[in-house]
Amino acid sequence: MRVFQKAKSLFAFACMGILICACGDSGSSSTTDDPEKSEDPAKEIEVDNKVSGSTVIRDRIYNSSIGSYMNTVQFGIYIWLEDNSTESGYSGSSMCYDDDPENCYTYGRLYSPGAFKCPSGFSVPSQDDWSGTMRYLAKYSELDTIFGFSKGGYCFEAFGELACSDKDKAGYYLAGDSLVAVVKGRSVSFKSTSEGGFYQVRCVKYSYIVPTVDDLPACDSISQRTLNRFYVMSKKSDYRCIGTRWVDDFTNTCSHVEDGMYGVYHDSMYICKYNEWALADISDSKDKCTGANDHTTYLFNGVYYACEDSSWRELTSTEKKLGYCKPELYGTIDSTLYMKEDAYFGYDSLYNYFTCDSAGWRESVLSDVAGECDSSRMYDEFRFKEKSYVCRGDDWETFSSLERDIGICSPKKQGVIDSSDGYGYVCDSASWRYATKDDYLGGDCTPKRNGEIRAYGSDKYICRDSVWNKLSALEAELGLCDAKKRGVLDTTKSKSIYYCDTTGWRSANVADIGGECNASNKYKMVKLNGYTYYCYEGSWESTSSLEDKIGVCWDKNKGKIDSVTVKGKHYYCDANGWRELDTYEVKFGICTAALEGTTKSIDGAAYTCKNGKWTYVKAAEYLGECDSLAWGKVKTYDETEYVCKFTSWVTLTDFDKKNGVCSGKALGTTVVVDGVNYICTSSGWSKTTNPIESLGDCAYKDSTVYKTDANGIYYACHNYTWTKVSSIETVFGNCNYKNQGKEVLFNGVGYVCDSVALGKGWQKMTAIDSLRGYCSNKKLGDTITYKSNRYLCKTTSVGNRWTMVGYREYMGECTVAREGHKMFNGLNYDICSDEKWVAVFTESLTDKDGNKYRIQKINGVTWMVDNLSVATDSSNCVNGTTTCDNRGRLYGFSAAKTACPTGWTLPDTAAWGSMIRYVNALDTAYKRKVGGNIFWQPSEDIYGLALSYTGYEYFFLQNGQDPITKQGGNTDKDSAAVYWSSDGSYQDWGKISFITGGGTGQGQDARMTKTAVRCIKED
Repeated sequence: MRVFQKAKSLFAFACMGILICACGDSGSSSTTDDPEKSEDPAKEIEVDNKVSGSTVIRDRIYNSSIGSYMNTVQFGIYIWLEDNSTESGYSGSSMCYDDDPENCYTYGRLYSPGAFKCPSGFSVPSQDDWSGTMRYLAKYSELDTIFGFSKGGYCFEAFGELACSDKDKAGYYLAGDSLVAVVKGRSVSFKSTSEGGFYQVRCVKYSYIVPTVDDLPACDSISQRTLNRFYVMSKKSDYRCIGTRWVDDFTNTCSHVEDGMYGVYHDSMYICKYNEWALADISDSKDKCTGANDHTTYLFNGVYYACEDSSWRELTSTEKKLGYCKPELYGTIDSTLYMKEDAYFGYDSLYNYFTCDSAGWRESVLSDVAGECDSSRMYDEFRFKEKSYVCRGDDWETFSSLERDIGICSPKKQGVIDSSDGYGYVCDSASWRYATKDDYLGGDCTPKRNGEIRAYGSDKYICRDSVWNKLSALEAELGLCDAKKRGVLDTTKSKSIYYCDTTGWRSANVADIGGECNASNKYKMVKLNGYTYYCYEGSWESTSSLEDKIGVCWDKNKGKIDSVTVKGKHYYCDANGWRELDTYEVKFGICTAALEGTTKSIDGAAYTCKNGKWTYVKAAEYLGECDSLAWGKVKTYDETEYVCKFTSWVTLTDFDKKNGVCSGKALGTTVVVDGVNYICTSSGWSKTTNPIESLGDCAYKDSTVYKTDANGIYYACHNYTWTKVSSIETVFGNCNYKNQGKEVLFNGVGYVCDSVALGKGWQKMTAIDSLRGYCSNKKLGDTITYKSNRYLCKTTSVGNRWTMVGYREYMGECTVAREGHKMFNGLNYDICSDEKWVAVFTESLTDKDGNKYRIQKINGVTWMVDNLSVATDSSNCVNGTTTCDNRGRLYGFSAAKTACPTGWTLPDTAAWGSMIRYVNALDTAYKRKVGGNIFWQPSEDIYGLALSYTGYEYFFLQNGQDPITKQGGNTDKDSAAVYWSSDGSYQDWGKISFITGGGTGQGQDARMTKTAVRCIKED
């Protein structure tokens, strides 16, 4: 907002206090129609008056019974009469203190209980009202000077005698028919009324409207009986006292409140009209528009009003933005900001200007802002509402389109030339006209101006022989080629070089720049029009692109090597000029006569300098002779592997790499590849179906020689014949103390002479023996895993064997030496602690009471490992105390169904059965070891699932008719563990002392009523 004349700053919201009072006028509202009303008001508005939020309100009411007004003081939830009652009651029911009328005037009359009637709507305050009032008096210090209770004492009449006491010491006020409130300053005490007693009376009533729920009085049995609904302005709803709480009644009726009662909360006034609480309108305001506050502003219920002609009028949107146009602002100019869409830049911020006069705010005209146009302001310029104006004559004129472009032609600009839309204009007298060539050239070409050059448009002219002559483009740029410039070189903006001679400007040649190409200029280089030239052998030569990069190949560069870095090429300057070097010349150097016959290597290959060129050396030449000394040797040349077989070097095959080289050294050797026999011959490896061929000749008759074929099969040479051996003892002897612990390979199978099974023969080794080593005495007690199974080296009936065992046997014993050792038991982990395996749980759950439970996933279902301990109705601790131990609580079935934490539930019978079967099947050997029951009193608890005693409660009909619940801390609490299933059945371990179903005594209609609870996680 911009202000052009001094104006009162605008607007500030207020009214944060609370006002509650009653007023007599409850008429309907009326507002002035305003087409701009829908616009948002300004955020900050200054007003002359607003709704008061005072915590203490002084008012008055008309008492029709006495025909006069009575003053009231309102605070908190109360409206008190300001003065004590002075009306006379019926005969003998009231008196003045000491029968002195002056005391009635000062302290009010004294009344016997029940003898006084308060004005309509008011009543005698109760004991709670007196106590509540004293709290408000202590809270609001502003009441100290405007409200109080006089100390009028009391009187007592008995046997015709009158006695009065405590005047100016205490006030004795009726607090109902049987109590008296003894008031001393800001404190109150209570005593019973006395027969024949006379006391002061002050009347009170409730406003029944409060700002927030926190402002409601206490809700108790007395409030519930005596107080009506209160309207809470912040909730826009009635609240009713029920029990000990104020409850939203979801109504807004006020039939119990006098019409016109109102309150203010956060700048909004609520009033009781037509038996309903509603937002008040301007007609309900106690601040009336009169001549005394004419042309003032008023904020009421968030709406801004102006007082004009004794009535309130709502401000227009313009007034809300600029402020109310009152007489002291006449002549003020102000503005409002608005946004205008722009085709190129989105939106522009623009202003609307307004002038305040007797008609209010009106849109400003130019003379309001710029002032009057007269001779003193001739040619003054002013911009208003996106238009430019100039003062000419006696009026403000709008700029012409030409003036908007090049400005105003005023006497100060006389002779100035400017252009617009490609046309030239000259300021002549007081207006613009088209400019001529003479205007640009400055007049005629006179002898004094001879040689002067002037621009006209894009051309240049020279004054020569009394005529303006147009210069050529070259002359315009370089100047005239006259005697002064003869022999001069000059360069144009386009970098072209020209030479001035007798013919004028001409393109320069190399000789113009470098001079004659002679002996003195030999090797000289010059640049001309982007090209390079050099003087050599009497003429100027242009360089090639290669020469531009690495220089010219001439006499002084002969034998020089240079390179082009862009593509990594290398060049050599010889008698024929530059030539490109090949890869080997770059690596080894130029193959000159001095290097003839020299051999050099690169990347595993060799090259020889021969006849001026590097020549590749073949493999056979490089590797040397292949003879018996080189048989089987492998050499690498030029990244290829070669092997000497018989008479030549050949490429090494994959077969030779994997199975050995078939050379002169290996003739007759056999190998087995993928079950096929191969034999080395002079032709290389050849397939053979007769493995005996590899054994050679059998040249023995009487002695025995043993050999194995390629498959490890033993053959015996005897009587000139090879015979397959079928008995291991034939080759290695018997399994006795000489061979104990010995491991051998016979006919492709491993055998061992077991030291603990001597005399039982050679034992065939298992796959585990082959992979992990034989289970010898030294390995007894060792463990290994093989194909996800667990094995223990142990002594069996047939000797030492790797034996498949369960998880528990695989874990071994927890000894001092293994303290802290961790082992998997098939379900979770155990840690060795104090010579005992203890289950480890890595996850836990905390319930709403802060109880923490260990949890374990079993066969895909997550279980609580601890008993539930969350407190609910129909539950009690297993241990019979109010503080539960780790055995948790017992629950009735209804409570158990909802007791599990969110996301958890009771397991059904199938879940219990599946879990029990799964755990029992994890390690059957362990189950037998612990006594057959993993869950109930096992001798060892590696899973951490052993159950503690829980006991239970059950119901039965004693003598067939008396219902009895057996409890006393719970039944069998030291001999049984019982848990609910989700269908109401139960899982039990240990001893149950009753039988459900029929029967008599404790068996008749007996059924379980409370058990412990384990929860499972929901899917």
